[in-house]
Amino acid sequence: MKYNYKARKPSGQIFQGIVEAADENTAADILIDRGIAIISIEEVSRVEYDSEKGFTFTFLKGKIKRKEVVIFARQLAVMISANVPVVQSLRIIVQQTESEHFKEIISDQEEKDYDLTSKIKGAMIYPIFIMSGLVVVGVAMMIFVIPQLTSMLTASGSELPFTTKVLIGSSHVMRQYWWALIIVIAGIIFGTKWLLSTTRGRSIWDAFKLKIPIFGNLFKMIYLVRFTRSLSTLVVGGVPLARALEIVSEVVGNMAYRELIEETIKEVEDGNSVAVVFLRSDIVPKLVSNMLAVGEKTGRLDNILNKVSDFYSREIENMVANMTHLIEPFIMVLIGVAVGGMVASIILPMYNLANQF
Repeated sequence: MKYNYKARKPSGQIFQGIVEAADENTAADILIDRGIAIISIEEVSRVEYDSEKGFTFTFLKGKIKRKEVVIFARQLAVMISANVPVVQSLRIIVQQTESEHFKEIISDQEEKDYDLTSKIKGAMIYPIFIMSGLVVVGVAMMIFVIPQLTSMLTASGSELPFTTKVLIGSSHVMRQYWWALIIVIAGIIFGTKWLLSTTRGRSIWDAFKLKIPIFGNLFKMIYLVRFTRSLSTLVVGGVPLARALEIVSEVVGNMAYRELIEETIKEVEDGNSVAVVFLRSDIVPKLVSNMLAVGEKTGRLDNILNKVSDFYSREIENMVANMTHLIEPFIMVLIGVAVGGMVASIILPMYNLANQF
């Protein structure tokens, strides 16, 4: 990245220059090592006006026309409103974008969103696979194995343990009323989908997700990364803050945060700080709210948003890795309890029956 700097010579003369570095702090360290007294330093990013092309935004590698930014914002808003996934929306927009530099910015956003989603999905594959296998094996035993033992156990006339009665009863229901179970399961699935399609139902579900132990914090961090990363991209592109917030409210993917952002839009349009509503909310960490306030005051909101996004992205990676390590022994214990309980319910009455002879 390139940074413009203004500095002072030992003679008192002020001069300007450009330095390349990974970030602003590194750029400052480079200049200090050179013995340069820094007055100010900022990333190369400015707005120019061309009588033929209108306003253009100059970044590190080229120019982005204001028209392209507006079209990008409109396209993204329309696609998100149509429930098109964010990554797919970005891919479609890239294909329709003429500016090579703007394409690079949108592919980078797409890559980050894809990486985040892939890491979370990858971590959940193992526990989902194990749990699915456990359910399949359990259903197979209830339908095919337990009925073979039921007649022998009930013929003895001895009192059966409670767990054995529950097991036999469950097996009987699954064999005789399988059609009713299918109807109930289908009803639950379609009913849940219908409920989530309503504004009220989605709002309740989204609020509930944030309160789930352990996973609630993970969901919060995911939504915060989406918010900060998307808002940063739009702010860098020159989209007005109120309009950028409107687009981000559609991207974030949670009604609780959407309502929060919509309140923020009203505050921004009234001339207040973007952090006012966030500071009052209990679903936004104080770190984020305070960082937004600092970024807005210093005029470096895009830089602050990037730093917050990077911080929570690392937190998500660490949390997902830790959860993966914790889930594995938990699943093993769950399998042991399930299998042990089923085996005990079968073996114990058979053992008692054998002792009677």
